[in-house]
Amino acid sequence: DTGYRTDSDAGTTDGTGLLLALPGDVLTDEHDHVNTGSSAHTITVNGDVTASTSDSMFYGTSLYFAGDEDDLQCADHEDFNVGTGDYTIEFWAKPTNTGAWSSVVSWPGSWDDTAQRIAFSDTGKFASGTQSTGNSIGTTTCWDGIWRHFALVRNGTSFKGYVNGTEEFSFTTSASYDYSGLVIGRYPPGTYPSAYEYKGYINDFRFYKGVAKYTSDFIVPTRQTNGADIDLLADVPGAPYDNELNGGGNYATLNPLFESASTYSNGNLDVVTPSGTGHVRSTLGMSSGKWYFEGEWTSGSSGALIGLVNDPQSSGHNLGQGSNGWGYYSAGTIQHAGSDVSSAPDTFANGDIIGIAFDADAGNLYFYKNGVIQGGTQSSLTSGPYYFALCDGGSSGTGTFNVNFGQRPFLYPVSGYNALNTFNLPDPTIADPSKHFDVGL
Repeated sequence: DTGYRTDSDAGTTDGTGLLLALPGDVLTDEHDHVNTGSSAHTITVNGDVTASTSDSMFYGTSLYFAGDEDDLQCADHEDFNVGTGDYTIEFWAKPTNTGAWSSVVSWPGSWDDTAQRIAFSDTGKFASGTQSTGNSIGTTTCWDGIWRHFALVRNGTSFKGYVNGTEEFSFTTSASYDYSGLVIGRYPPGTYPSAYEYKGYINDFRFYKGVAKYTSDFIVPTRQTNGADIDLLADVPGAPYDNELNGGGNYATLNPLFESASTYSNGNLDVVTPSGTGHVRSTLGMSSGKWYFEGEWTSGSSGALIGLVNDPQSSGHNLGQGSNGWGYYSAGTIQHAGSDVSSAPDTFANGDIIGIAFDADAGNLYFYKNGVIQGGTQSSLTSGPYYFALCDGGSSGTGTFNVNFGQRPFLYPVSGYNALNTFNLPDPTIADPSKHFDVGL
């Protein structure tokens, strides 16, 4: 399964205001999949815009713009005349341009005041503006190969631009706007040179009329549901943690029953480990398949280890201390059985995202720092089940950690590796025990 659509109910109570929905699995407006009264809009494909399987945030596909006179256009329609009313344009994007302005949303005509354009600046930052308002520019450089959520919201006279749910720019205007048609992927054709064309990927493009969907910082939407397919048995149900990208099953969390001296919070995804605690580990183990998780050492000065253990490793042992633990140590080593078995990795510090990818079929363990694979790959780990684990690196002091087993979108996903989720686990040999172990009287 390559993912789920995110447009059931379109993020509002009944889909009110949704004018255009482009999930990225096809090159057409998707009103047949959403609850909305707006007319379907014909999409004209120009150049080499494709539904690409090379990269995506959802579905296994996304809209890819090659940056060579490529765009999607909607004809002029009263739907796009937003006037002075509220509206929201949002999308997921992974831009690959560098060094020049590139437009995600514009409108036919000249550079004027008829509508707000949405773009990335020549330094890769989210931006919006018109001729009279000028450009308001965000703070995050987005040319780093990471998928992010972007939104431009008008609420009265206030405009705000959000990146991953955080406000990065704002401006005010009482102007009336009419997107006389819509161009996605470049400035109006024939008006500006190719340097203004967008190159990269887009998923879940949405245009809402009459809806200020976000008015302050928010938790990034992942999958919006209509309530019929929400898994109420998820370990941490509801946004932001049950994004259902992996079937809505039960996600792994940290296991307070295995190690009870630490302080757990945030649905057992945050932990503070007291001095000399040993290690904490995931609730679910892995004996086959390919799995990935991310851990962040958020505070502490005694070092940290993040990695993998299997059952014989007792909770009182440091992650790299026993023969059944493998840990990426913040000092820049891989520790196992009480020794540094590799000094190839980089050091890491508070705030770095450590990714652990485990190929249980081949027995290989890979370590990542902020999306970059590190040296020190371990092999021959074939005596599962294995558990993702972490600990502080000293006998004194405390460590604070945050983990993600797939409840939230991974910051640095690894292709081919799954979130640790019961939906992704192999089917049990006995699917319904009641058929085999019921007692008959």
